[in-house]
Amino acid sequence: MPPPIRGSCIGDGSASYNLRTNDDGSVTYTLDSNFSRENWPLGEDVFADFTTSPVPTNEAPEWTLNAPANGSWIPVFEDGPNKLSAWEEIASWFVDESGVASLEISCTSGKAELSRSIDGSFWVNVDGITQVTCQASDSSGKTTGNRTWFIGVPVSVSTTNQLLDNEHSLTIAFSESWEPETTIRLALSQDGQPRQVMEYNGQSMGSHELLMPSQGIVPGPVQVWIEVLVGDQFFERTFDLGIVKESEAPLLTLGMASFDGWMWKMEGQYSDPDGEAVSFSIKVGDAVYAVEVMGNTWETEWVDLTPFAVGGETGQRIIDVEIIGCDESWKCTTILTSIDTSMMENPVVTDPSASGSSETSLPASGIPSLVIAFSIAIFFRRRS
Repeated sequence: MPPPIRGSCIGDGSASYNLRTNDDGSVTYTLDSNFSRENWPLGEDVFADFTTSPVPTNEAPEWTLNAPANGSWIPVFEDGPNKLSAWEEIASWFVDESGVASLEISCTSGKAELSRSIDGSFWVNVDGITQVTCQASDSSGKTTGNRTWFIGVPVSVSTTNQLLDNEHSLTIAFSESWEPETTIRLALSQDGQPRQVMEYNGQSMGSHELLMPSQGIVPGPVQVWIEVLVGDQFFERTFDLGIVKESEAPLLTLGMASFDGWMWKMEGQYSDPDGEAVSFSIKVGDAVYAVEVMGNTWETEWVDLTPFAVGGETGQRIIDVEIIGCDESWKCTTILTSIDTSMMENPVVTDPSASGSSETSLPASGIPSLVIAFSIAIFFRRRS
């Protein structure tokens, strides 16, 4: 933690000191603390400067280069209560041989309410362009002289569309009473990280539209980051206009279909505009089957079409297929296709009850049975 500025410490009155110059030229420092143990762990920090520099003469306090120049325009984000400056910053505005804490710092405004918080910060109630005048005086009445500043909201930002576009339109409108040239830097933001920053330089010229790039934005809420620079004065802020990035449904394509007898499967490719993971399901007729995802490709398991062929004249020749891909935001894409089985031979299905025995379902011996057995062997060998 950096040491305080010399003379800037503000006490609570629980301690006092006495500095006495002795006949031999030495100095005696006496510290008297009225601290009560009943207040523990509260207390007061004591900072004493034991330098050998000669005691300075009483000069008027002065403004430093850290203080806003006279006539500065100080931008704020919105009307209402605004912190003009924290005590740590105010202490850097002045210099005096007796220390800044010994100065009487006063600020006035023609119409706005000014207040000072317990930590020494100055607050001003901004309404339009608010004029504030400040000075510091020492115990002898010597002053720094006045400096006057103009405080206000230079620009407002709005949008007419809460759904994020690829190039999202934001409207910036300058206050009619704002005079100096102002630089506006804007960016769409997520998780506290501004994306591509756009810069605009203008001066009280009404409303302007900016198209903000939205690359890298993922589905969810989107904020707006703004930085306003006026001379050496600036502020930055991230705020919410209610903009939301909606997820886009994944893109699916059909690839090759494969047949192995009455076994069927299909593959394809996919991509998701938002980079989200995609899960799949496939429905063949009324049955749902698993789909495996590898990289940017998908592939179904082998589907047995035999049940659709049983029944002779009632067997299905055209089988409806539905492929569904959904991303993590539950945005889904559905592809409809079909399987034409009219060119496929109906599988031979035997009825075990017709032979009167449960031990076998093969037809009678002879050449036809060998052909059927041979076909079945090939069928199962190809499935494996």
